[in-house]
Amino acid sequence: MSISTEEKDRYLRETAIVLAREGFQTGKTDTGKLRVLLDSAPLCEVTENGGITYRNEDINEPERVAAKDMVYEIVRNTAEYMRQMETAPFLKADGLEDGYKVLADFNGTVLAGVQSKHGVHFVTWDWAYDNKSQHYERGIYGAGRCKHHAHDRAGGVKMSGLTMGSLFDGIGGFPLAAIRSGITPVWASEIEAFPIEVTKQRFPSMIHLGDITKLNGAELPPVDIICGGSPCQDLSVAGARAGLSGARSGLFMEQVRLVKEMRNADEQRGRAGHAVRPRYMLWENVPGAFSSGTPKGEDFRIVLEEIVRVKCGSVYVPGPYPWPWQSAGRILLGTDFSLAWRCLDAQYWGVAQRRKRIFLVADFAGRTADKILFIPESMFGDPAPSF
Repeated sequence: MSISTEEKDRYLRETAIVLAREGFQTGKTDTGKLRVLLDSAPLCEVTENGGITYRNEDINEPERVAAKDMVYEIVRNTAEYMRQMETAPFLKADGLEDGYKVLADFNGTVLAGVQSKHGVHFVTWDWAYDNKSQHYERGIYGAGRCKHHAHDRAGGVKMSGLTMGSLFDGIGGFPLAAIRSGITPVWASEIEAFPIEVTKQRFPSMIHLGDITKLNGAELPPVDIICGGSPCQDLSVAGARAGLSGARSGLFMEQVRLVKEMRNADEQRGRAGHAVRPRYMLWENVPGAFSSGTPKGEDFRIVLEEIVRVKCGSVYVPGPYPWPWQSAGRILLGTDFSLAWRCLDAQYWGVAQRRKRIFLVADFAGRTADKILFIPESMFGDPAPSF
């Protein structure tokens, strides 16, 4: 099926926006393709029909091959939802401005998108009534009227009744996951004004603490879980690869610092064992962390070691031999510490996009990390593979 010039332009413009978010540089070619650069050097070109072309001499290093593959995933994903945007029906919802189109409707929850000068903006809303007329109530982020879809167990581990703090909070992805699992988001740290306004509306009872570098974990309201996806730009294969020494991705160390300070304060208050908070830490980031650093993969080794040392200060975590890091693994220390990581793709979890991310869970008082993380089924009932 042929597409119009306007549709092609919208697709290439959206692709350029998404690639720029991931750290790539782009520009139009004389033939109408989208040129993609990595570190100011040509990498590949995006075609108007959702493919890429490249020269072998432009991908002559493993990092550039990985960057090319990342571009292809972005291009394929963007082409998929942009095709849907062209034909999808409009969404009618209470309090939602016009222009949003229904991209997916799964298990009572709707994914909708609207085009803007900053790219397609996505929202998720719960179906309220009258499915035939596509009428929906407040979004699932909303407090009070939202449906939490709470589950008592995650991988055999009881989660309901726990509390959580969210670092690098953005628009509240972790708090949303928390309330849908019966976990209460207590506070969040974020510095960007617009995301803060979004989460103030969606989670009005959640405390906003501001800049992570100005926080003292001993002075924060203690929580059972501290989660965060520290900035990925310095770890991504699309960035300059400054790694954990970079100003942005290095903020991971601030997350570890807050966890240590909170746990030390709880111990000083007389709590011990399972009662010391936070018991759990969750970290999310790009797969580029597996290859970042010198020697290759050193940054992920440091991530593991720093988290393990929250519990056991003198432990040395070796790097992978031979390289590379596997997409899933775990660390066990006796019976009172466990850590597990896994690379997951959003497409297997009810999200209309392909986006791979590392998820890491640490349990500072038991061996439940792998039970939490290695869930055997996705939302669709299909295997949720690691990558």
